[in-house]
Amino acid sequence: MRDEDKTKKQLISELTELRQHIKKISLPLIHTIEATTDLVGMIDKEGNTLYLNLAGRRILGYDDEEDLSKVNVTEYCPEGSISI
Repeated sequence: MRDEDKTKKQLISELTELRQHIKKISLPLIHTIEATTDLVGMIDKEGNTLYLNLAGRRILGYDDEEDLSKVNVTEYCPEGSISI
């Protein structure tokens, strides 16, 4: 059945199931990334930090809860060591 033909209740039910599935498959990965002692991070195309795991925060001297969304990767990676 096409989405256009589904009721609001059916669409909400599917969305809820999809969210639960995504959470189920992503949690083990998140736990693994947070448990590693290696720096694991993610940046956007401008180099702004989207994610930095706990080990990465500690390695670079950031607080565990510090907002890094305005921190550019150039502030913690040597020039020439990354390509965006």
